[in-house]
Amino acid sequence: MNFSMSKVLSRQISYISLSFGCILLVFLGGFGWWAATRIDARSVSRQSTSVQRAFADISHRVAVEQESSTVWDDSVVAMRAGDEAWIAANLAEWMSGYFGHDRIYLLDAADIAVRSVDGGRFQPSGAFDRDRISLMPLIDGIRQRIAHPADGLEGRLQVSDIVVLGDGQVGIASVAPILPSTSQVLQEHGSEYLHVSIRLIDRDLLEEVAARTDAVDLEFSRQVRPAPGRTLLPLRDNKGQEIGYFTWSPELPALQLIRETAVAFGTVLIGALLMVVTLFRRLRRTTSRLEESEAEAQYLAMHDPLARVANRAKFDTCLAKALANLSSGGPAPG
Repeated sequence: MNFSMSKVLSRQISYISLSFGCILLVFLGGFGWWAATRIDARSVSRQSTSVQRAFADISHRVAVEQESSTVWDDSVVAMRAGDEAWIAANLAEWMSGYFGHDRIYLLDAADIAVRSVDGGRFQPSGAFDRDRISLMPLIDGIRQRIAHPADGLEGRLQVSDIVVLGDGQVGIASVAPILPSTSQVLQEHGSEYLHVSIRLIDRDLLEEVAARTDAVDLEFSRQVRPAPGRTLLPLRDNKGQEIGYFTWSPELPALQLIRETAVAFGTVLIGALLMVVTLFRRLRRTTSRLEESEAEAQYLAMHDPLARVANRAKFDTCLAKALANLSSGGPAPG
């Protein structure tokens, strides 16, 4: 009985040890994968925030650059006089080339274009008609603010938004009135000229954003184009409508680390598994030897070592069992 229980117990210990090792290995692997995905998710979130901030900074900068020439006595005087050379050198072609504003429109009080620039080059007066519908909400908005000073003439008087232009391109549009910088030049409300600056979301802008954020292979698309292994960030206008989407190949430090250490980790894992298997086999062999030794010891305890027949201890054991069986009401031995 003791031999049988010992044999079963040793096997249970072996199987429990092996099962515990496998469970521990699966748990550690699962926990490591969960931790890696959490690290990569935070990295993607951080990159998305960086792209948003870089784009917002560029949008804000368009308005600041625009204001450098729109709030100026000379600008008001030149626009009233129709001084095309001065306008080109300070408000239109020069601003487009120096600041990188892709399209610039100068509008009179009736919102008629008096000068149009595209890519730093002068355009015919009808060029504004292409983008008029897209820009009119901003133009109407600035006209309303000018007509109602109590609604916010304090500080910078500009409106900007993300717009889809007439040719389907998306850009940052900023509209500002051309105002005097001092009281020496009077400006009657409602007679202001407007300056419209547009920065297209093109390759140059994407490269600028990527340089600030380290976003790899940054692209912009009007349509959702889900692709494996790429991050998608929607671009919304002031009303919250999705205008397009930034996509890039995200930086995944945990996954990159796993890829770089996969060979070494796999080698260590295989080595550990081989070690566990070897230890388990050695444990089984040791257990078998102990079981055989225990069985041999029990046999020798009940038999003569030379004649290999039952000895007095065996006789006493059998007699005690028979008497115990009789006392419990069992059948008498044959």
